[in-house]
Amino acid sequence: MANPNIRIKRSAVPGKQPTVNDLPLGELGLNTYDAELYARRERTGIGTDIVRLGAGATVTNILYVTSDGIDSNTGKKLGDAKRTIGAALTAATTGTVIKVSAGSYVENNPLSIPEQVSIVGDSLREVSVIPQNTNQDLFYVTNGNYVAEMSYTGTLDAGKAIFAFNPVGAGTITQSPYIQNCTNFIPIVSE
Repeated sequence: MANPNIRIKRSAVPGKQPTVNDLPLGELGLNTYDAELYARRERTGIGTDIVRLGAGATVTNILYVTSDGIDSNTGKKLGDAKRTIGAALTAATTGTVIKVSAGSYVENNPLSIPEQVSIVGDSLREVSVIPQNTNQDLFYVTNGNYVAEMSYTGTLDAGKAIFAFNPVGAGTITQSPYIQNCTNFIPIVSE
């Protein structure tokens, strides 16, 4: 049997991940700033790569929102979730999926969804989004947006919408936004 002592290489640089050259087989890489653990994986015919270990590893294209999150968190893992959809949208880039956990979310609207960004709730019955500003639309959508599995409650003034194109300029829409399996419980108010 090989040496039973495991060597751990450490880094305190935010976001730093070891490369294949940094981490020999059998050693671990620990980023003490991000609390992430890495190992080298060698697979015959497939190649060698570095993988994150353990539950709660960060991801690059998913942002998490939970009712007990904190907006200053990164949102890149469930234990480091953001508190509001608005904070997640601020960090979102093309291709990001925002996963919203069960809970009620009062949002400082309007919320502009960047192109090709999705917002997906845990469950239509368990995720409730409430507009903070009754005189504004709730979400502005654009190219390639996808929104699913959420309910909308609270109030909006007459003429305001849950989903709308930004009246200041939505640009040219070449790929339709999709709204799927969502329910609006906001009453219609007469002027």
